[in-house]
Amino acid sequence: MSELVRIHREDGVAGRAPDNFRTISATHLAEAMSSTGDTAGRKAVSRVRKKIGDEYQQLYGGQLGMDSVIEMVQGRGYRLNPHVRVVTPDQL
Repeated sequence: MSELVRIHREDGVAGRAPDNFRTISATHLAEAMSSTGDTAGRKAVSRVRKKIGDEYQQLYGGQLGMDSVIEMVQGRGYRLNPHVRVVTPDQL
């Protein structure tokens, strides 16, 4: 998640349009967490999506769409949804 947040913040500071926010492949996500392979990256994204979805449902009683927080851009990779606002815990 930290790699997705880093790229998301850089793209926001750079003033990129939402359609131009960068993506990262599942393989590169796996490498960022000291693992290897496309499958490891996909599983990590799946676990984070599930955790976020479960917590959202507990707090708000609703369900998030699969790409509400972490988007899969077909043929390119994963990114945080450009419309997500990333804040530090003390700002919650």
